[in-house]
Amino acid sequence: MKYNEKEERKERREKKKKKKQQKKENRHFIRHTVFSLITVLILNIAGSFPGFCDFYTDHIYVYPAAALGFITSLVPFAIGEIVMYILALSVLCTAITLVLFIFLHRHESFRHHTSNSLKSLVRTAVNFLFTYTLFWTIPIRGTHLGHDIPSSAVYETADILELRNYLAAKTNAASRTVPRNEKGSLILEDADTMNRHAAEGMKKYSYYYTRLDHYCPPIKNAICSDVLDWMDIGGYTYPYTMEMTQNKYCSRLYQPLLYAHELCHHLGYYKESEANFLSCIGCAASDDPIVSYYAYFEMYYYLDKAYRTSIPDETLRGDMTALDDQVWIDIRESQEEAAKLYASEYHPLERFKPEAEKAATTGWSTQGKILGAYSYDGVINLLMRFYGYEGK
Repeated sequence: MKYNEKEERKERREKKKKKKQQKKENRHFIRHTVFSLITVLILNIAGSFPGFCDFYTDHIYVYPAAALGFITSLVPFAIGEIVMYILALSVLCTAITLVLFIFLHRHESFRHHTSNSLKSLVRTAVNFLFTYTLFWTIPIRGTHLGHDIPSSAVYETADILELRNYLAAKTNAASRTVPRNEKGSLILEDADTMNRHAAEGMKKYSYYYTRLDHYCPPIKNAICSDVLDWMDIGGYTYPYTMEMTQNKYCSRLYQPLLYAHELCHHLGYYKESEANFLSCIGCAASDDPIVSYYAYFEMYYYLDKAYRTSIPDETLRGDMTALDDQVWIDIRESQEEAAKLYASEYHPLERFKPEAEKAATTGWSTQGKILGAYSYDGVINLLMRFYGYEGK
């Protein structure tokens, strides 16, 4: 009897000790969470001032971004993408745990497990919120290109046509200087070499766009490249690991420009118009003739689209054959090569392709409405300004 009482007292002491420890852990968890959220709130309030965002991105952001980008570059696969999958699985597991809690809530061990799961999920969410604030929310809220450049203007159709024809002439001239084999097809260097030339071209403008003069990590192939391909997504930059990923099924001719685009995001130019503009002029300035060639074609493509939009009536557009046939042959051959690569590999999720395409259509439309002049087509305004045309 005495033995049982002794054991009971011991158990009560143990329970009290556990409860005390639990309360201590809960207080620490609440303090940490509240402190982190207050910090995020203060940073976002400061981020409402574009001047602060520009200063932070130019003088602070670029250094931890470079350090983290260098560390993650040592791993051959995209850590950020793996983390994203793990998080999705964690959310699903937590949801299942909450459902089971309805039936098993009387079991102390299960209550403890559920509590720990929720705390882990909250900690992860708060940490991601903090990281995204430092590496994405503040930089993207700065002024356009860090120089408060107006995001839009109205240009005369004649000016758009003039620049479009100039870029067509540059593209045609470049097509006659690029290396070709005996069949007339382009001879492309390896991806790393072309990407390096793209980065070097962009650095030529670092005297004005100073963020371009920082570390340029390599780009990694996305594990879910087939899904990205269905959704017409070329690449993605993970702000919480500062990794750049690409859809490996994009044409090799396009990949240096894609690398330059994602690199702009990595360096703090997160608006799509910024990244498109800087990647185009940077690659056009490259010493690699192939990289420069495609950059001129891309700029022509945007201006040609703008010209067609400015004159909806096709009968009034005049002669639209601005590019040589050889340019279109190069583009087609590059696209066919990419299609062969896709066809040569197994895609177990391909039955979900229609759903991915529908989601992409909705997503692109929504993004365009939200970003407005800062969306991909905003590059037209920047190119017109860059080449000396004054809009209204």
